[in-house]
Formats: sequence, C-alpha cells, structure tokens
Amino acid sequence: MIIRPAEEADVPQILDLIEQGTGESAFEGTYDRERATDYVRTHMHWDEAAAIVAIDDNEQLAGGFIAIASHEMWRERLCGLCKFWVLQRRSPVARSLVNRLIEFARDRECMSIYVSATAQLARKEQKLFENLLTRAGFNYAGAVMKRNM
Repeated sequence: MIIRPAEEADVPQILDLIEQGTGESAFEGTYDRERATDYVRTHMHWDEAAAIVAIDDNEQLAGGFIAIASHEMWRERLCGLCKFWVLQRRSPVARSLVNRLIEFARDRECMSIYVSATAQLARKEQKLFENLLTRAGFNYAGAVMKRNM
C-alpha cells in the first residue's frame, strides 16, 4: 500500500468513494459530483490543505482523507480532518491514513489535530471510527452539536 498526495488522475476514484460513503451516512444532503470535484481539487492545490490517498497493491484507491493545517487566529497551527474515507473497515488502510494525518500535522508543526466524527454512520461504524482515533492517541474534546434547518 502507498499513501501519497492525491493526483488529478485519482479524482474520479475519489469521487466514486465519496459517493459510496454518502450512502452509508444518515446525512440528508443531496450529493453533487460537480461540487465534490471542486472540493477535492481545492484541497489538492491549497497550500494549507492536503488530499491524501491510499493506493492498494492492485493500484486501486483504498481510502483517503482531506485535512487542513491553519493558524486561524493563533500563532500555532491547528490541524483539522475534514473528510476521511476507507473502502474496507478494520483494515490496515484506516490506521495507515490516520498515521499519515498525524505526520501531516507534525510536518506543519500543528499544536493539535481536531477530528469530528460527524458522518452520521450506523452506531457500529461510528464506534469503529472513534476506536480507530482513540487507539491513535486522540481524546474526546467536547461534543459536536447539530441543528437541522
């Protein structure tokens, strides 16, 4: 498996993975491939962000993430995980991607990494993601609140 920055040739597979992931979420938004394309490409080319992919031994996309490292209003940078996708749960792919996220933040001298587990997955899938993060040293730092409009 190779973990590397996303390239233009990866975009169609990334979009397929995103679309598949929307089917697993209870989120009620309407998927828009054109907007998803813009979102991925923006993070691929933005200096304070990264779109990272995991490529399996068959040269197929196995997962990926989008993250930002930003000063916001601080002297120190903070890292935020924006999106995280894996094809297979309980695989080395997810752990490898989390390790690359930590490396991304460390390389940019971030003070902390913030992750909100807000994909609105089924309880079991949600817990798997939280356990993945906990095992990598993440701690709970408050609740995420939502209000539908």
